[in-house]
Amino acid sequence: MIAFGSNVAVSYLIFTINRSADNLLVGWYWGAGPLGLYSRAYNLLMLPVRQLSAPASSIAIPAFSRIQNDPERFARYYLRAVNIILWISAPIFGFLFVAAEPVIVLVLGAQWRQAAPVFQILAISALVQLFLESTIWLFVSRGQSDQLLKLLLIICPVIVSSFVIGLPFGIKGVALFGSSVLVIILPWILKFTFRGTNLTLQRVGQALMYPILVSLVGVVFAELATHLMIPQGLFWQLLFAALGFAAAYSLSLLITPVRKEIVSFGKLFSDFRLSNQTV
Repeated sequence: MIAFGSNVAVSYLIFTINRSADNLLVGWYWGAGPLGLYSRAYNLLMLPVRQLSAPASSIAIPAFSRIQNDPERFARYYLRAVNIILWISAPIFGFLFVAAEPVIVLVLGAQWRQAAPVFQILAISALVQLFLESTIWLFVSRGQSDQLLKLLLIICPVIVSSFVIGLPFGIKGVALFGSSVLVIILPWILKFTFRGTNLTLQRVGQALMYPILVSLVGVVFAELATHLMIPQGLFWQLLFAALGFAAAYSLSLLITPVRKEIVSFGKLFSDFRLSNQTV
């Protein structure tokens, strides 16, 4: 138990350092002004990430721990869990990508308007951040905290190096290089995490296909709505962006597989409750 707990504690420490490295490097290289813009954009984006990951972890880790001896059920529950999270989070981050400037101005004030491009770039990697959280679920629920620590020791230098490479290009360069590297190494991270399970990249891709595609269509609709209508004022910009996503998701219900996925959420929640009652 001491070894397991120590590995988890060190892993979370490395995870925290990894998340703070870009801010530290920007402050050291560019000074307080650019750091203020970068940190405001980063912290605002991390707010929905934390709000989604914390409750998801509190549910997923105990549930996965109980079914770890049933590999297929374990894999199926993980796929449905990340599928649900994508259906919830993809439209949120897609909307934040489209409406970056009005969201920044509304929440932080007009003086932080220059943080909008950084906020927009960071929104691209927000879903990857949630996937990194899901790797923690799998390792901890299977008692493989040593593998979690090993993974973080491998990827942390890679991610920090990407920030260093982007430093000369300004805060947008740091955000772009960091986000790009996260997206590029995600398949390897998942492949490493899935060792010893029935999970594969193909199965994960199938689980994530519809929420990601519908969200991308929502981004296109929202961009068209805001550029064709050219709304004036923050409220109208946010409203037209939201209407673009609402139209995309309403139309997606006409697709049978999408409709089946959404209907199946209720059954998954019932299974989780039944699993908890039988323990």
